[in-house]
Amino acid sequence: MKLTLSKRPQKSSSQDLQRICKISHVLTNTFNFKIQEQVQSQDSKYSNDIVLQSKITYFQYDVEFQPEVSDDDRQLRYRIFKQAKRDIERFIGKFGFSGKSLYSLVKPNKKNMDQEYLTIDSIAIGEQKYSMRIKFLKRVEIPSGDQTEDQLSQNKINQILNIIIKDILRKENYIEIGKNSKFFQDTDIQQSQITLPNNYTIQFQIYKGLAFQINQSLEKFQITIDFASRIMRKDSALQYIRAFKKEIIGKFVVTAYNNYQRYEITDLDNTKTPQSQFLWAQTNSLISFFNYYYNKYRIRIKNLEQPLLVSFTKRRDPITKQYTKQPIYLIPELCQMTGLNSKEIKSISQITRKTQLIPQERYEFSLQTCQFLSKKSSHEEVQIDINENQAKTFILNPPSIILKDSKIIPKQGNFDFKGQIVNCQTHFTDWLIIYSPKNEIQVKQLLGIFQDIVEQLGVKYEEPKLFPHPFMNPKDLIAKLDKYFIETEYLPSFIVTFGDINTVFYQQIKHFFCILAQVESQHVSPQSLNKNNTKKICQNIVLQILQKTGNQIWNVEMPQQITSQTINTMIIGIETSMNRIKDQQIISVVCSANRNFSRYLSQVFLRKKGDKQLDQLQKIINDGILNYKQKVKQLPKQIIIYRQGLGEEEIENSYQIEIESIQNMISNICPNYCPKLAFFQVNKNNIQKIYHLRENNIISNPSPGTVFSPEINQNKIQFYLVSQNCSSGVSIPTKYTLLYNSTDLSLETFWQFTYYQTFNYYNLQGSIRVPAALKYAEKLAKYVLDYLQDSDFGYLKNSLFYL
Repeated sequence: MKLTLSKRPQKSSSQDLQRICKISHVLTNTFNFKIQEQVQSQDSKYSNDIVLQSKITYFQYDVEFQPEVSDDDRQLRYRIFKQAKRDIERFIGKFGFSGKSLYSLVKPNKKNMDQEYLTIDSIAIGEQKYSMRIKFLKRVEIPSGDQTEDQLSQNKINQILNIIIKDILRKENYIEIGKNSKFFQDTDIQQSQITLPNNYTIQFQIYKGLAFQINQSLEKFQITIDFASRIMRKDSALQYIRAFKKEIIGKFVVTAYNNYQRYEITDLDNTKTPQSQFLWAQTNSLISFFNYYYNKYRIRIKNLEQPLLVSFTKRRDPITKQYTKQPIYLIPELCQMTGLNSKEIKSISQITRKTQLIPQERYEFSLQTCQFLSKKSSHEEVQIDINENQAKTFILNPPSIILKDSKIIPKQGNFDFKGQIVNCQTHFTDWLIIYSPKNEIQVKQLLGIFQDIVEQLGVKYEEPKLFPHPFMNPKDLIAKLDKYFIETEYLPSFIVTFGDINTVFYQQIKHFFCILAQVESQHVSPQSLNKNNTKKICQNIVLQILQKTGNQIWNVEMPQQITSQTINTMIIGIETSMNRIKDQQIISVVCSANRNFSRYLSQVFLRKKGDKQLDQLQKIINDGILNYKQKVKQLPKQIIIYRQGLGEEEIENSYQIEIESIQNMISNICPNYCPKLAFFQVNKNNIQKIYHLRENNIISNPSPGTVFSPEINQNKIQFYLVSQNCSSGVSIPTKYTLLYNSTDLSLETFWQFTYYQTFNYYNLQGSIRVPAALKYAEKLAKYVLDYLQDSDFGYLKNSLFYL
């Protein structure tokens, strides 16, 4: 079953809009294509009037190959098209292809339309030569915005436009790196290097260029253009192996010869070298790696004795359509290392800072690049309108932050917590502090500050039990704590550790506290007491402890349409981490557990990448709904899901499977239970930018709460939200795509609710980039990856222990 947007949200009246926001206009980095033809048609009712209808036209051709190419051998067809590209373009212009068909925006001349076949011979692919016969099939006209009836045709035009823009950039000596349409100038590359403590030198280059994306609105095709930069390491995998040997396992490399494809290294095979042979499927014969790279890429491998790297790639069976993992062997000297750790990044920060543009510079870059592309495409099939890039936006009023006896109105997305917490369920009593004896004086100072802060917050304070221990060996500390808890039959309500510890020490004690002891914990560094704003830092630490132990720090105002409803609303944040534990993806799911969205049930499950079984997701959301019922005494009647971690290409299939799975699970909870659902795909990494034009033509970042909601099509709602104040660099709006909806909420309520929930993250006194439930899911996934390496943390799933 193909899901569609079952209920399109209604728009609020002008009067309702005025209560929640003000209307503004901004500049964007999105520009319109001029690819419209004007068609005159006579209206039957007004015979004397001429109606202009916009349309987009493409031309389709059928292709035959000699010798015949298998229908499922897409890779071979792509290579043939690539080899014959110039000859094909002489016949039909810039083209896209799908299967055995070609598509072009160029109207063919009458001779080519009438001719039975256009023939291209002697297309050499390896030792085999192919011929291609191209036949004009049909002209297809699509009224602008008619996406519901002919989305496939719209996608073909999108594909052709991508090809045209990429061709322009390649002709201007831009190089493409990666798969996200990012192009970099090979004439503007900065060189630098850093030396690690073991004297290993990392050479790197900083590339500057652009990213673009073709979009479809209700009426037009558009292009979004943004500045892009990239740091590329130049040290080869062979150099890294010589320095670190098997430490390369688990690292990532890229290969320049196939558009910088990225591979994760799973093994180092010392039994194979470039002289080893393998069966080449194209010729069905044995060939050495040395000869293969020369025949295919004209690359001569220098070191013939180097071991080979092992990675895995997914192959799709043409019959079963199932993906299988197959090993692939890589030549170390042809692989570039990728990634920099935090210390390495810090050492090159002065150089990378030069690539960080201010809003004025970044907007002007987009505009100038658009002018450049428009000029270069003036002789092509399309042009770009550099003028129509203004957009209507809505600046939402900030929510009230509600404390026990007062309210705070955020300014520019931030507020200063002053007052008492809303609801205290656990106090600063029955707690334990573990500290290094050398920090005893600082511990006494810390406890004095804690007591003052806790009492100001309206929380009861008692002195903790003291557990001095030198922070030398984490295993020794864990053994003594374990013995202490068993012998005394005592487990505190929470634990504070105070001292200087390294990452390994921190990881091991956090694993002990969360997995074995299952108690909330907080680490405090002695450096916290050596800063000018010590009391503010300590207040944040106290608030963090209070929220971990289940206290309600503040409430966030809710939109009127939600508060006026009698139905209970639940939020679910779902994060799919790109990182893996033992080749398994981390899926974290955080479900709200009360009406104020201040308590959560946080769970994680691990699954192999590509696994479509959603039993665990069903179980976790089922647990979340039943937990809500237990806490609120009612089932949620409305569930809003924010989903993050899927690539754009994964959205369509994944959300259909997940929504159907969730709906099937819900139907089994109890008879006639059918809550209303809204499902959002959330994307923080997009190239859409929004700029505010101030007086004197000064361009700046938009204010927090700015919503840009372009019309995409009838079955999809998208909006971009700038929720944080950005004082340096350029703000990146978060993209929300409403993929499924059965609620009665208006579009503006969705904006407002989403913005308000960015203030509900208790670890920051201000707004964040995504709703709190989704941020908690992000934090949980990272915490599990970095420290726990385990998905079973028992009772702690009811707390925010991972903050």
